[in-house]
Amino acid sequence: MKNEESYFIRNEACPRCRSNGWDIPGDNLAIYSDGHAYCWSCNYYRPPSGVVFRGVHKPTKQPLIKLPDDSDTNYSDVAVTWIARYDISRSDMLKHRVLWSDEGCYINHKGDKGAKELIQCDSLLIFPVWGDGELLAWQGRYFGHDKRVPKWIGRGKLQEVYNIMPGKGPLVLTEAAISAMKVNKYGYNAMPLYGMHAKARFKHLKLLGHTDVVLWLDPGMDIESVNQARVGRLEGLQMHSVLSSKKPKDYTREEINSFLTGSAVT
Repeated sequence: MKNEESYFIRNEACPRCRSNGWDIPGDNLAIYSDGHAYCWSCNYYRPPSGVVFRGVHKPTKQPLIKLPDDSDTNYSDVAVTWIARYDISRSDMLKHRVLWSDEGCYINHKGDKGAKELIQCDSLLIFPVWGDGELLAWQGRYFGHDKRVPKWIGRGKLQEVYNIMPGKGPLVLTEAAISAMKVNKYGYNAMPLYGMHAKARFKHLKLLGHTDVVLWLDPGMDIESVNQARVGRLEGLQMHSVLSSKKPKDYTREEINSFLTGSAVT
């Protein structure tokens, strides 16, 4: 992604929202260190200072990714309470452009008799991935009550995006976006894999300048993590693994620091 070295500074009023009579509190527009800005409500985007966009080649079969029409930062109480369990605040969600949708989206569901039907996945907490002002993909956590709907819903090529959250030290690869947000909250470079497979990313991470990499998969993935780290070292990365009994998002600041600086890194 572009803007990998940019970081969130403050919120301001969005000019587009204000022109439409919205954004009364004056905090819809997020301002970043390189000058680019993004509105959580209307998707207004301002490019980085001094940047002139030229022709960008995109795959001819690039899927069209859209957010639910009602996506905004009016997070539901249930979502705020849930994510607070991991020491993630509303401010953290704004920083990482997390959105909420009451309407959600629709997915195909195979019924008992094999027939497909569209079912609504309402009440979604959405974790978007942006690049050059374009929506590349998103993943949503479902808070509705239809048991046919999976807990997590994705749109776009999540296995191919590089959602790097800038910080210090090695780049920590986690399975989930929330785990990456938690690690990044305590100062470290972090990137979610949206799954457990990291090997296909190693060459591109090296091209991006991230040669010091830590793979921190969820519990039960110890052998997989060690094997993938071995592949990373063969491809020229300073690659290590963290083996833990809980997910990264479940640890405190002190514990995360201990894992990333102590003997837990293998």
